[in-house]
Amino acid sequence: MTSWEREILVVLANHLRILSLAQLARTWWFGQEWGSRSARQSARALTKDGWLKTHQVLSRPVTPLAQPLVFWMRGNESPDFEELSRRLHKRARAEASVTTVVVATRKTRELFGSGGATGQIKLTQTTHDLHVGEVFLSYRQHNFDQRRWVGEDAFRDSWPIRQRPDALLLDEQGNFTRAVEYGGDYSVERLATLHDALARIGMSYEIW
Repeated sequence: MTSWEREILVVLANHLRILSLAQLARTWWFGQEWGSRSARQSARALTKDGWLKTHQVLSRPVTPLAQPLVFWMRGNESPDFEELSRRLHKRARAEASVTTVVVATRKTRELFGSGGATGQIKLTQTTHDLHVGEVFLSYRQHNFDQRRWVGEDAFRDSWPIRQRPDALLLDEQGNFTRAVEYGGDYSVERLATLHDALARIGMSYEIW
């Protein structure tokens, strides 16, 4: 097992539900022409050895993400939810196609995990989960300490509100400091509800 393969297992065991082969190739094999082939070969070997499961799922095109559409913190004006909803609706209209994804097995989660990712694919939100992966990979590009990312499946029982963003970021003391959400085809009402809930507990947030 290479260091790259080990990192992929750690990410899937702790932080993300799924990643696509295309995301693996672009991130760990640097998008080279041979990257897709190498990613497939590694995924095949890790699957054979019981570290990963590979699935064919339907997903809308996965777009690399560079920065959030909205960042809010206490003291800022509320975002323009109508404009944001229009942008999200337009983005969600792309047609779905078959995509190959990988997910951590129970063996991987037990050896490399700390109670983060579930290892379960939610077929109704594969596009959403793959884009949550894009947000995580965008952070990774900027030397982000991956231990600061807490995925939705690993929230503490003490999380105080019903709304659960896709991830929370920790500060150096281990306190939740920012919520991260990938925006699906969200209505104005859904965006406003999420904002109100996070604002009520003073939580800064990003919507990508």
